[in-house]
Amino acid sequence: MFHSLMKQIPNNVGVVMTQHPAIKIFQHKQIKLLQKKYTNLIYIKEVEFYSISSLFLFQFVDAVINFHSTTGFQALLWNKKIISISNTSNDLIKDGQGISALEQ
Repeated sequence: MFHSLMKQIPNNVGVVMTQHPAIKIFQHKQIKLLQKKYTNLIYIKEVEFYSISSLFLFQFVDAVINFHSTTGFQALLWNKKIISISNTSNDLIKDGQGISALEQ
């Protein structure tokens, strides 16, 4: 799913990636390889030590792409555009469905 998502996002759109605090899918070595492949991928290692690292990053982003996470609800507090890429409880608060909604 990650590769499919990144291929849909234009190169001039920065993607700040965070991981679930309890489930780290990508190791640092993998993230470095992903950043070589996707030059618009941003990963800030220093925030991974916080259990809710996204809260530290909301002030710097224009929109939040959400997949099965409470991050969408947290983004409401920051008045951020919420893009859902799955059918979840966030459907009630989303501004758009799929990556094409970023352009709207």
